[in-house]
Amino acid sequence: MSLQTQQQFHVLLVNFKSTEVPAEFPYLFKTAGARVDVFCTKNSWLLKNSFWDQWIDCDSADPDVFVQKLQQHIAMQQYDWVVITDERGLEVINTRVTDNCIARQLLPLFDLSNRSVLGSKAGFSRMCTAHNIRTPAYAIYNVGSDLKQIIHDVSFPMLIKTDTGGGGNGIFQCEDFASAETAFAQLSAEQKNNIVFQKYIRGSCISVEALFNKGELLAYAASRVMRTVGTEFNVALDRNYFSSPEIETHVQTIGAAFTIDGFASMTYMHSNEDGQYYLVEADLRANVWFRLASHVGVDFSRAIRAKLTNTSVMIRPIIPGGADCFYMGYLLRNMIWCFEQRDIVRAIKWFCNIGGRWRFVPWYDKKLLFASIVEVLRACKFRLRQKLRI
Repeated sequence: MSLQTQQQFHVLLVNFKSTEVPAEFPYLFKTAGARVDVFCTKNSWLLKNSFWDQWIDCDSADPDVFVQKLQQHIAMQQYDWVVITDERGLEVINTRVTDNCIARQLLPLFDLSNRSVLGSKAGFSRMCTAHNIRTPAYAIYNVGSDLKQIIHDVSFPMLIKTDTGGGGNGIFQCEDFASAETAFAQLSAEQKNNIVFQKYIRGSCISVEALFNKGELLAYAASRVMRTVGTEFNVALDRNYFSSPEIETHVQTIGAAFTIDGFASMTYMHSNEDGQYYLVEADLRANVWFRLASHVGVDFSRAIRAKLTNTSVMIRPIIPGGADCFYMGYLLRNMIWCFEQRDIVRAIKWFCNIGGRWRFVPWYDKKLLFASIVEVLRACKFRLRQKLRI
């Protein structure tokens, strides 16, 4: 395929809040043969790499101004695909863009009647029920609801989840009525709307990264979360990737039911009690693990190319050497963790390339590698200042 043919597509990557935006995301599109523009602030991690062509400065933290500028830009420039890269950005656009023609350009759904799944835990739970997708038992609280009855109906152990928020924020695990009342009392009046009281499933946390074209699954990777930054609801440090036809069937069903048209980061709980997979979260955006999935044979650049050309593919994970699972770790989070927790053993494993950890370092992009080192040093400096103040 010629270079001219490869670069016929024009993609815009949009970031409202820079937290947890994968800096390796533009690389996937560039290697898929697309011209890549980024719409973000100067501090966004979308700029911390060498694989974008043009930066459009959104220059505002105000949601209304952000949406207005984005709409003005896409009206002037024709794009083959506009991708919102962060959860807060999806929420802001979903609640402010009322024109269906513009919403279809921006939102990762081909049926806009399913917009309730975007940025809303309550909307997600209701969508699961509507489409008979297995999810933990839940009840939704709004001001005026009978709190004691809701808690009784869901039963313990349970999770209390505010309607919006990501990365483990706004989630409280409760084992009894007293802890549930304490967690509820911590919430602001605004947060006490659309609160999800969800049955807590004890078991393994399973993460799935997937790409869909109008509900059709093009590629996916599945992994067990082995260690997180803080509680089990926070972002992952390490994962073990595996292959599962059962997971694949679940993911295909969800893509078709939710009419997903783009990226999805899903979380399941594999129950210790009944061995079933329960879908607990589906964020319709990418994360830092999409590029790393290439180590288990899942080339999301190829899947991106298939979506841009409206071609059907099915890219499944292949575990190297025929093993049951394959370890992967995320460099930046691990380095910060090692410093904060004084985890010398883990640091040695990374510095000495034990288990082939250097495979997960972004050697291909010096700009991104340098930015990662700077971020680790910045985090270390911040923590040292905190300790000195104490």
